Amino acid sequence: MSFKIISILVVKNEVDIVGDVIKEASKWSDKIIVLDNHSNDGTWELINSLKNDNEKIIIWGQYHGKFYDQIRQRVFQDYKYLANNGDWWCRLDADEIYIDNPREFIKLIDKKIDHIESASFQFYLTERDYVENKTVTYKDLKWYSCNHSELRFFRHNDSLIWPQKSNWPINLVLKSRKKIRLKHYQYRDFLQVKKRINIRKNNSSDLELFGHERTTDDQWYLRRGFKKPLDEDFVRQRIVLSCDLKCSDNYVIPSKLKNIEDYWFGILIRKIKLFIIFILSPIFRIVI
Repeated sequence: MSFKIISILVVKNEVDIVGDVIKEASKWSDKIIVLDNHSNDGTWELINSLKNDNEKIIIWGQYHGKFYDQIRQRVFQDYKYLANNGDWWCRLDADEIYIDNPREFIKLIDKKIDHIESASFQFYLTERDYVENKTVTYKDLKWYSCNHSELRFFRHNDSLIWPQKSNWPINLVLKSRKKIRLKHYQYRDFLQVKKRINIRKNNSSDLELFGHERTTDDQWYLRRGFKKPLDEDFVRQRIVLSCDLKCSDNYVIPSKLKNIEDYWFGILIRKIKLFIIFILSPIFRIVI
């Protein structure tokens, strides 16, 4: 089975990790289209340097406005001519490295499936990192929790409908029952954590965007199933106690994240979605 994987990477100030993300993604992506959201930490310069030695990188350019989640639709519309029916698109985040090889993963799924969600093993700074008072990079992080899942891949076809104000194409109908595993390094060192929180709190007027950071400290820990540390310095640094995390190279997806949807129920939902899309698609095509 032959298919291309085209990755869309939107990045802002991730110079410490984005080079490794691109290097790893180049092992399974046919093209990596990069949009830089006005980075000022050397990310933009690094990406341009990497492009000189990596023919898979396509630079969309820099976007100087405030980030909005639907910006990937703009990249897709500009480069959808690269894809044929049966190819795949990846939302490649600048702080995610895949455990499973996406190309091998896709080869094993049913051809009717048109989108895949992640099982995100999210790494956190712990009290051990803080006490040791050492310089930490993402490669030093060992403790994680698999507590999040989000759409990451979708199959291309010429009838895809992706309106401007949608995060994803609206006519995806059959999700993979198996999730693809990845490592998510959103909190990598203490200075980066502070910058990350400030950027996400101030970057957009959209109150739903970055809602995982636009919250109280109590809610931040509660939503992730963690105990809030008593030390306020720990809380400000988004430190998670190691007793709430795992440290293993096995990366087992917890049962609460596994998709236990009944297959035939999924088929029924798929048929209903297709019927609705058939009825409404002329309307959506007008507003794209």
